[in-house]
Formats: sequence, C-alpha cells, structure tokens
Amino acid sequence: MTSVPPGNLLGAQQPHLARVSAYLAVAAGGFFMLLRGVFMSTGAHRLGYLFTAHQDVVDAIAAIAPLAGMFQIFDGTQGTCAGALRGMGRQREVLIFNILGLWCVGVLSGYLLAFRAGYALRGLWMGVIAGVATTAVLNLTELLRVDWPEEARLALARTDDSAAAAEIWSPAMRRALSHQRSLKDLRPTPALLRAQQQRSEKDLLSSRERGARAFSAAAATTATEDTPLLLLS
Repeated sequence: MTSVPPGNLLGAQQPHLARVSAYLAVAAGGFFMLLRGVFMSTGAHRLGYLFTAHQDVVDAIAAIAPLAGMFQIFDGTQGTCAGALRGMGRQREVLIFNILGLWCVGVLSGYLLAFRAGYALRGLWMGVIAGVATTAVLNLTELLRVDWPEEARLALARTDDSAAAAEIWSPAMRRALSHQRSLKDLRPTPALLRAQQQRSEKDLLSSRERGARAFSAAAATTATEDTPLLLLS
C-alpha cells in the first residue's frame, strides 16, 4: 500500500504531497515494526509456548527472538521505502538493491556465520539481519535523494499517450523514459501542457456533440411515433 499514494499524487502533479505521503508511510511502517520488535524481544521466553510445550523448542525460540525483533525494524524500513520507490516507477532500483542486500550480503553472510563461524541458527539470523539492514539503507538513501518535481514531470510524460506528447518530448527524454533514467538534465516544454489541454477540450466538445445528436435522434423518433396519432385525430 505504500506505493499507491505517492504514485497517485505524482500523477496528479502534487510532488510535495507525494513526498510527505512517502515519508509518513516509512515513519509509520518503521514505528509499527519497532513495536513488534520490542514485543518479540521482551517476550522472548514466552513466545515459544504459543506454539509448543517442548522446553527445547521454547529455549531455541527464546535464543533467536531478540534477533527476530531486530529483523522486524530493518524489514519495516526497507519494505516501506521499496513501496514508495515502486510507486514512482523505480522497480529497477528496488530489484538491484534487493539483489545486493538480501542475496549478496544476507545469504553470503548467513552462510559464513552459520556454517563457517559456527553460530548455527543464530548465524543464519544474523546474516538475514545484515542483508535486510543493507537493503534498508540502500532504499532509504535512494528515497532521500529523490527529486520530487522531476518525478512528477516523469509521471506526467508516462500518462500522456498522445502523438503530440511524443513529438514534444525530445529523443533524450524518450530514452530516459524507457530506461528510467534521471531527468535532471532534461527540460519539458510548456507545449505538452497545451497539447493536453487542447485534447481535453476536444474530447469535451466531442462528448457534447454526441449528446446533442443522441437528443436530436430521440426527439425525431418521438415525433415520428406521434405523427399517426395526429393524423387519426
């Protein structure tokens, strides 16, 4: 859900509100996961009894519960940041960050800590935490570097499918749109907004004309049906 409000607000050309909604989502998600982490850490020795009465299993859960609680905090941050980035069309960056953080850092460090360093189950969890923390830092850094007015213009260009818009944007702009590149060196012309306004006015006139023709046809049909009655009278 964190991807929907920023994407809608960027499409509505409200970059300030899009930024606020993204930051609020990250803050709310991080705070909620912080509460979950605190709950899991403080209740580490009681969580196991929710699932089993075997003391060995309860002790194993108690040993990793603080690590699982720490995982919740970083996972909430990276998940909400990734949602905001996806909402503005940066799926490519999110994919790269997931590969670098979760796979390259998380899986590799988990393997080394669990099977090479001898930490076993705790080592696996420490590796997962390292991976999700790396992903969270990458996603948050990318989100803080976003130029929101430029993202709003990019959203405007994406949603305009008219031939006029295709001619207005330069070839460099079209390449940037196709490869999700930065728009800092590209400047859209006011002709795009004029073309959109003209298209909207044309669509409005067409709908009015269709309505007038439909009304005329209905009136003509009614008059034709009433003609025999007039002749009989």
